[in-house]
Amino acid sequence: NSTQNLGNIDGARLTGFDLDATAKFTSELTGNLGFGYTDSEITKFPGASSALVKGSKVPLVSDYTLNGSLQYTHQLGNGWEATLRADDNLIGPTTFVIPVPAAGEPKPIARRAVNLLDLRASLKSDAWEITLWSKNVLNKRYNTEYSTGGFLFRGQPQTWGVDLTRRF
Repeated sequence: NSTQNLGNIDGARLTGFDLDATAKFTSELTGNLGFGYTDSEITKFPGASSALVKGSKVPLVSDYTLNGSLQYTHQLGNGWEATLRADDNLIGPTTFVIPVPAAGEPKPIARRAVNLLDLRASLKSDAWEITLWSKNVLNKRYNTEYSTGGFLFRGQPQTWGVDLTRRF
């Protein structure tokens, strides 16, 4: 976006945990699941707004993330293999700004959770690889950033691509 907002937070507390698991269901099918939780709080803030800002969530820190993936790889023969992969990423509610009454937004609203799905399919040999991919397959519309005054930066829409790799 066309704004730059800089400020200092003198103190913050971040408490949380991550859990991750990887499974090999068969020789060709693997999966991964991860969950992260963060409780954030501004503990010290300079200036006249200190009393209002203390206790607020730290900007740009999501409450949780939940990620999962499945990957299927199959040997085709003659040194070639095919891989299919799906990645799902759920990003929990995220607050982008701190409450600053002078800017007219004393109570920031968090972005709701957003769920993003990515897909990949590839054929690979020792020398060549071709990959078809898509990000944000479901074309979710969401903000990746928001600044006081209504300025925002939109997340990438659905994208598709092809990568061709030659190894020497």
